[in-house]
Amino acid sequence: MSSLRFLSADKTEISAEEWLTEWSAKYDKYQNLYPEALYAYLRDKSKDLTEQDLRILGMWKDGALARGQDFSNGIDPTQVKCTGRWSPTAASVAFEVWSAAAAELGGRLREHQLDPLDFLSAWSVETGTRSNKKFGLSRATTLLHFISGGTYPIYDSRRTESCG
Repeated sequence: MSSLRFLSADKTEISAEEWLTEWSAKYDKYQNLYPEALYAYLRDKSKDLTEQDLRILGMWKDGALARGQDFSNGIDPTQVKCTGRWSPTAASVAFEVWSAAAAELGGRLREHQLDPLDFLSAWSVETGTRSNKKFGLSRATTLLHFISGGTYPIYDSRRTESCG
């Protein structure tokens, strides 16, 4: 007997089969917003993520990728486009922190030992303010997920990736 409990979107307990049906339907709805090919590209690069890759990760996380991009023939980071929703004026704090992460970590992730608790402490705040310029837990765990090659999960109310 499994000790796992499966909850529906309305927080009622359901069977594993019902859970899979309900949540996979929600995942399909987000496929245009979060392209699987781009997710795999970023996850597989992990500690080789460049500054541009980290900017793309910010766009991906914030649902700001321009729709209709075709990634079936591979990813060219210079050709990935975002919407106007991801800019210093539209998403100022998130955009600024993603930009700071890209500048600080891009191309230098191999130099860092990855201790997940230290990483989350360094990149997230429980009650962020504009002056802190840090991520909330959702964005910090997204960054950790990708730089760990998918080892650690993303904690997010909309989407949670499984461990690699």
